Amino acid sequence: MRPAIAKTDDLSASIFWWLFAGIVLIRFLGLAFAGFPVGPDEGQYWAYGQEMAFGHYSKPPLLGWVITLGEFVFGHNDVGLRIGVLLIHGLIALILMQVARELDLKGSRWAALCYFTLPAVAYSSNIASTDPPMMLGWALALWGITRARQHERQGFVLAGLGLGLAVLGKYTGFVIFALFVLGAFLPQTRARFWPHMLWMILVAGVIMAPNLYWNWAHDFASFRHVGDNANLDGPLMNPGKMAEFVLAQFGIFGPLMMALLIPASIHALRDQPQGGLRLLLIWVWPLLLLMITQSLLSRAHANWAAPVYVAASLLVVVYVVHKNWLWVLKISLGLGILATIILPIGNLVVAAKHQDWQAKYDIGKRFRFADQLAKDLTQRLGKEDILLVDDRKLHSLMLYRLSHDIKQSRALVPGNPSSHYQLAYPYEGAAGCYLFISRNGVPKILEKELQTAKMSIREVITYQTHQDRSYNIDVIRFAKNGATCR
Repeated sequence: MRPAIAKTDDLSASIFWWLFAGIVLIRFLGLAFAGFPVGPDEGQYWAYGQEMAFGHYSKPPLLGWVITLGEFVFGHNDVGLRIGVLLIHGLIALILMQVARELDLKGSRWAALCYFTLPAVAYSSNIASTDPPMMLGWALALWGITRARQHERQGFVLAGLGLGLAVLGKYTGFVIFALFVLGAFLPQTRARFWPHMLWMILVAGVIMAPNLYWNWAHDFASFRHVGDNANLDGPLMNPGKMAEFVLAQFGIFGPLMMALLIPASIHALRDQPQGGLRLLLIWVWPLLLLMITQSLLSRAHANWAAPVYVAASLLVVVYVVHKNWLWVLKISLGLGILATIILPIGNLVVAAKHQDWQAKYDIGKRFRFADQLAKDLTQRLGKEDILLVDDRKLHSLMLYRLSHDIKQSRALVPGNPSSHYQLAYPYEGAAGCYLFISRNGVPKILEKELQTAKMSIREVITYQTHQDRSYNIDVIRFAKNGATCR
């Protein structure tokens, strides 16, 4: 039975594809000629990709694989690093269009474009992060459950594929299973859910098995890290943090779209029991309310609720089409395209003038120094030098930028491992030539080692990145246990 919505025409196919291709092209050119400076998390995900392992200390492996594929095609540069997330967001938009058609909803092309031009998607397409791969699995699982209304086994196999990929992208993907359980109580899915759920579990289990085994073999390091991120040891009521989180959602989803989410949800509740709009609510509100609660009890980063805006985009578009408020969609689309254009241009301006500006105007303020530091280190590195770092973020920034100049790196471990590098590449005092760098001064644990080591370089390099921000980097080159450094 068709949902009770207006018969307003959708965007024409030709207009849709021209706009879609144009947005992809603009974002590609932005990556190629005006990309943001590569940040520490991106550097770490790149390092994950070099290992091609089934798991890592803090994150599952899918993004690293995506980055490696991108670099195989485009080389070791910002395009190779980030092209995967750009294309993934485009694929999510196309999947959302199929979800709308499975549910027989008008506005499928509008929904795809509205998602693709969300402020958060415009920004996220410029940054290699774990959200896009996880959201791809999320979108596939949503497509699977909607397809299961007519094609049960095929739909649940697709949902299992989505669940597996989502978990390999980010462990938030496990929420999908809970959403399927909630969906089992809806009239349109109740009869079909339980008999075919085994297919979803089987397919997802096969995909997730290597990562689950890796976690088992490494004392569930990734899951313990996720638990640490919850940070429930502090004060349990933080209304200010909750307000910040909620306000941030207007920036992620866009002010117009976010303002219409509640009325669109009320409209969906009034949908016919067999309609698809109520199903979309399950893919929006449980996780969003969970993250709002998390922000009240402890903290929640604004992007932790990002997956809900896949289904939310369709939910709001259906409501706007029902009301015949196409001006809302046009404004939202226009703002999204404007953001797509402004982001790379703005970064070009900031990159040229950042030393003359205050840091608050620069999105990449925390790592503007990294490119110049890498250039300076290449002049100090010996052929066999091992990079030694006491800071995960600095380690990541340099690994990506010095990938052709260093063969090994090590991390100082002051106690229990607290990063991937400390777990996988700990410094154990072996003989060799080391180039140590730090922005925290020289730790006591290393000062003791230096008393018996032969040092050839010991200096502090200062980088003035903005009017009100500078970085002091300690650089020490030393030989350990009689090693000869060239």
